[in-house]
Amino acid sequence: HGLGGRALHHRIDAVLDRVGLHGRGHERTQDLPGGMRQRVALAGAILHEPAIVFLDEPTAGVDPWVRRRFWSIIRELSDAGTTIFVTTHYMDEAELCGRVGLMVAGRLPALDTPEGLKRTHVPGRVWSVPVPGLPLEQARARLAALPGVLAVQTMGAGLRVRVRDDAPTDGQALARVLPDATEITPDAATLEDVFLAVVDAEAQSAGTAAAFGGA
Repeated sequence: HGLGGRALHHRIDAVLDRVGLHGRGHERTQDLPGGMRQRVALAGAILHEPAIVFLDEPTAGVDPWVRRRFWSIIRELSDAGTTIFVTTHYMDEAELCGRVGLMVAGRLPALDTPEGLKRTHVPGRVWSVPVPGLPLEQARARLAALPGVLAVQTMGAGLRVRVRDDAPTDGQALARVLPDATEITPDAATLEDVFLAVVDAEAQSAGTAAAFGGA
């Protein structure tokens, strides 16, 4: 890659410092824990300042501090003009990307900016609904029967309800069918919502019921 001698040593020191491994260049990679090996892999990928970088789940196995540092470096590289392809299972990381492609069963059914994906695949308003003292399936059925409800998805101990923009259903309407539910709040669509919607659509097109159960 055109690096050698003193310039190479300076560059190695610079990238190790950048990924938080200053002074550890003498250690054997196989002796390092998994998170540090991920840092070494990132350092190796950017050592020769390539125009395009491919990173396959770069933050797998790293702690939150390192994960944040990785994405700071990725943003710096992107701002400097480097094209970066990242694979990740973390939707919050995908939110940081300029364009996102969702892979389902080896296909790429969705590709756009994060906001573009949300507009296309999860239109409407989103509400977060806690469900105390009522089976989730029963609560889901009540909510799904309301006018304009597009989807009801389980999120933790509660539900997320997506409603058409022009539908009369609002927070008060949701509260009327679930009187024990408190703190029903408007929420924002996320890439996780997009992923679930895309998987559901792909499953329906293949004639298979989606595992997570949408309305």
